[in-house]
Amino acid sequence: MGGVSARSATLLERASELALLEEAIAGTAAGAPHAILIEGPAGIGKTALLWAARQGAEREGLRVLAARGGELERELSLGIERQLFEPPLVRASQAARAELLAQPATAVGRLFGLDGTDSDPSADEYESHNALYWLCARLAGHSPIMLAIDDVHWSDATSLRFLGYLVRRLDDLPVLLALTRRVDEPGADENLLAGIAAEPLVQVIRPGPLSLGAVHELARARFETEPQDGFVRACHQATGGIPLFTLQLLEEARTRCLRPVEIHADVVAELAPSGYPRWSWTGSGGYRLPPSWWPSMSRCLARKLKFAMSASWPVSAKARCWPPRTN
Repeated sequence: MGGVSARSATLLERASELALLEEAIAGTAAGAPHAILIEGPAGIGKTALLWAARQGAEREGLRVLAARGGELERELSLGIERQLFEPPLVRASQAARAELLAQPATAVGRLFGLDGTDSDPSADEYESHNALYWLCARLAGHSPIMLAIDDVHWSDATSLRFLGYLVRRLDDLPVLLALTRRVDEPGADENLLAGIAAEPLVQVIRPGPLSLGAVHELARARFETEPQDGFVRACHQATGGIPLFTLQLLEEARTRCLRPVEIHADVVAELAPSGYPRWSWTGSGGYRLPPSWWPSMSRCLARKLKFAMSASWPVSAKARCWPPRTN
């Protein structure tokens, strides 16, 4: 195998997390509400788990409505609600839209500008939240739905307040609310996020770092040969077992013509300090990272993961150094 996809790598050793997601999907398909919050540092595989849940939900017949927070969109009110609910409303027939937006959901038309007027996000917030709730309930009345929201830490405050409002009122609605959140993200509204996480319905999933065995598997796939233990340990220590960082370190090692052998262990370790954080796994479902790391690195690495989720990492061994050419 000449390459490994970012999605596959970030789902290594995730059997228990996937099982919890599958259980929630099955429960929602059977008519019960569920809420999942997947949280952890950049590169740990939150988006991969959410993507796997989306695929599983579609297989079980759930209608998936998706949204993603944006770092530069935190000041845009109702950003998450628009991503979730505008597409089904715009695509609906006139009769179906009228049914969905009947009282008490009428205010949604004003919020999104679907009633022939300009959108009005400044409407009374309780009225808006109540209207959006009833829209969600009516959508779920047609078939179970999954609301999949990636990077919820970058959501605007109005959207976060709505999510808190919604999760407290799901009751018996066949709705699966699935969120991903990066921990310790500067600028995130920690109070609103903590409030959502503390709701009784919300089940929090915190993926752990990769084991030495998983890093060994990635190194073997990346170099197409059996890596030596010292090299694997150096990679694991340098990246803290974070899947995305491990993939990037291995790719950088190949680019620099290193081999997965003991004598190159110190060299590969030296590649890490300028581009990778020193995460500390607490062993109780959490991570610690020196605060000085966040401004320089975590955002760009997370963006690389989003870009890589749908494709394999480039296979360039024949054009580079390992295995060496024989002709």
